[in-house]
Amino acid sequence: MDKYKVYCHPKNEVVFEGGLIECLDVSIQGSPDSLRKIGEFLISCAERFDGLSHEEIAHFHLSDELKNWGDGCPDIIGASLPRGV
Repeated sequence: MDKYKVYCHPKNEVVFEGGLIECLDVSIQGSPDSLRKIGEFLISCAERFDGLSHEEIAHFHLSDELKNWGDGCPDIIGASLPRGV
């Protein structure tokens, strides 16, 4: 089982729906293998986003892609933007 931690400094005091905050920076602390798997997941997200229409948005969860991976670790979600943004 891979272990990693995710940290960020809030960009401002705005809290979005669901308690989300925008981050000024993001730090991911983990083993080289964990960081490689996270990188591969993000590349996979980008490749799937390439096939979206201009208005379409999508998101994918690392926890769905790699079952039983990083139990107790934060989920990483790759989310697309509409193409015009």
